[in-house]
Amino acid sequence: METNVRWFLSARARSSGQPFAPFDVVRDYDLYVDGKPREDGTRSFLTSRGIELPEGTDDDPAMVETIHGLGKRKNGIFLALMREQGVEAYPGSVRYVRAVKSAGLSTAVVSSSENCHETLAAAGIAELFDVRIDGVVAAERRLAGNRRRIPISRQPAFSTSLPPKRRSSRTPLPVSQRSRGSVRLRSRRGPRGSGR
Repeated sequence: METNVRWFLSARARSSGQPFAPFDVVRDYDLYVDGKPREDGTRSFLTSRGIELPEGTDDDPAMVETIHGLGKRKNGIFLALMREQGVEAYPGSVRYVRAVKSAGLSTAVVSSSENCHETLAAAGIAELFDVRIDGVVAAERRLAGNRRRIPISRQPAFSTSLPPKRRSSRTPLPVSQRSRGSVRLRSRRGPRGSGR
């Protein structure tokens, strides 16, 4: 994924004459990508580099240089890496969720990622969550976007204000955490997020 972003930024730098500045997987991810729907994260990062691309549509193929096309290309690379490298869940997070379920409480995972279910399944922990509110659910239910960034909880950038009792018959335990906080791609280079 880093290689794809590097290639894109390098090509843009050559064509524009601007100095090349690589994508920082910690700083840039945290500031511009984390907690945002795919297109919003793509747009936010490109804007930080002064790069403007056409918006495009959901029908754009991955190789088209639009917000939708570039986001789709990044997502394809992420999914391929996840299938190749697998996903590692942090043991402490898994122990916590298991303890919560053992106490008879409902569990929920909240993520802006459309890859949430695939990521949890790859980590072998999808069955630990009674409710999943993610990018797929947000699109299906047309949940309003939430552009406020809350640094402490790093909540996903869309509204998850559906009444909990409509999602679960037991007392819910709301869970909102950074996508990189509980699962990560296995990699020699260290943690990676859940993608968008």
